[in-house]
Amino acid sequence: MLFVAFVIGIGIFGYSSIEGWGYLDSAYMTIITLTTTGYQEVHDLSDNGRIFTMFFLVIGLATYALILSIIIREIVEFEFNQFFWSKKMKRDIEKMSDHSIICGFGKMGKSISEQLADHHEKFVVIEQDKHAEGELKRLGYNYFIDDATDDEVLEKAGVRKAKNLISVVNSDSGNVFIALSVRSLNKDLFVISRAYNDASIEKLKKAGANKVISPYSLMSTKITQTILNPAVNDFLEIISEDATVDFQLAEIGVDATFKCTNKRLIETDFKDKGIIIVGIKKASGKIIFAPTSQEIINDGDKLIALGSGQEFSDILKAEIS
Repeated sequence: MLFVAFVIGIGIFGYSSIEGWGYLDSAYMTIITLTTTGYQEVHDLSDNGRIFTMFFLVIGLATYALILSIIIREIVEFEFNQFFWSKKMKRDIEKMSDHSIICGFGKMGKSISEQLADHHEKFVVIEQDKHAEGELKRLGYNYFIDDATDDEVLEKAGVRKAKNLISVVNSDSGNVFIALSVRSLNKDLFVISRAYNDASIEKLKKAGANKVISPYSLMSTKITQTILNPAVNDFLEIISEDATVDFQLAEIGVDATFKCTNKRLIETDFKDKGIIIVGIKKASGKIIFAPTSQEIINDGDKLIALGSGQEFSDILKAEIS
């Protein structure tokens, strides 16, 4: 636009200087010359005016050619980039395993995606709203703009190789349908669903959701805890929300390769590494809070650990194998 304005300015200046016309006549002559309209000349042209007009016509045609080439280049580059971005993303998703699938990219889906990305976790987003594509692409997430209740779409997202599926679409019926679809494709997948209404919690569990979260129930519990146990609530908020505090509350899975398997807590070196075991979830499902030093760690247990620092992060990544 600036270039076109510059060319028009040259024409107005040229006609007013060479022919001595006013700015309106010069502007009119400039526009009909640039657009090759072919109307009658405003005034008879001098020889110099005709020479200028011939050169100005060439400039006008060159301007059209330049603008057209820019538009074509932008279109081709956009399509080219879209094609290769799509191909690369599909290849990345096909290579994924033990990843998470997030169904829904509303406020909750965005927050979950952001936190998983911050922890360098692998995930794929499935969102039906096409308006979300720009943001998903800008953030660099792997995604599909499609219906998360479609088995074919779930297959493309790697549901058979995934570890978790988080269903936070904007209706309970949609979350129920996704849970049912997923269970027919991967029985071992850990499914977390959002319930908008408490009445839907049991339906979601029957549909196959391992964990159902009701934001309203969680919020009411949080408010109550803030009233009854403000210090405890502040401590938990510091651990979970304050990025400046290097504390982590995490789960450590125990298997046969775990070097502390079949040992008592007192025989481990957790304490020396600054790790506090605040609970043990036994393979049977029983949860032991504040286990004693004599508690035995068995294959299949899950340790709830509190710690800080890079060493703790390394232990979590390696699961102390």
